Amino acid sequence: MQRGFIAFDTETTGVDVASERIVTAAAVVFMGGEETESREWLIKVDVDIPERATEVHGITNEISQNQGLDQREALADIRSFWWIRVCPLFASTPNSTGRSWMPT
Repeated sequence: MQRGFIAFDTETTGVDVASERIVTAAAVVFMGGEETESREWLIKVDVDIPERATEVHGITNEISQNQGLDQREALADIRSFWWIRVCPLFASTPNSTGRSWMPT
């Protein structure tokens, strides 16, 4: 089996991991050092997207509501994307202290 990994990134409605929502997600699969596949998700969130968050990622309430996938559908699809690929997932996300987190 060829060694690989998935790089994963999100944009959210804010920085509080307990209450914020994922607005967009992206995953890139690398195998043997080469990008082999990528996927992006735009999610219809059930809360207002603060102006400050929109300044960061450019997604407005209107874009989310009009073009986004249902949250359950999107999260299930993201999970399926990871599940069927046999490789580690690497993500760098600021936590509540502002530091990056990397799974081991």
